[in-house]
Amino acid sequence: MKCPHCIETALVMSERQGVEIDYCPQCRGVWLDRGELDKLIEKSAATAAAPQPGLPAARAPARLCGFRL
Repeated sequence: MKCPHCIETALVMSERQGVEIDYCPQCRGVWLDRGELDKLIEKSAATAAAPQPGLPAARAPARLCGFRL
């Protein structure tokens, strides 16, 4: 299949998170079939919700209360 943007460049098929996607090596456009974006979003949300071993927990930023110059 040809890139809808570049017209002449053939799309390359690749797999990301178990979902096959098509991309253009010239304009770097990514083209998804019906339902593929939903699958990627679901897999990304599941990965983000899982705790990452070895990473510190997020902390609130430090505040300077009562600080005067």
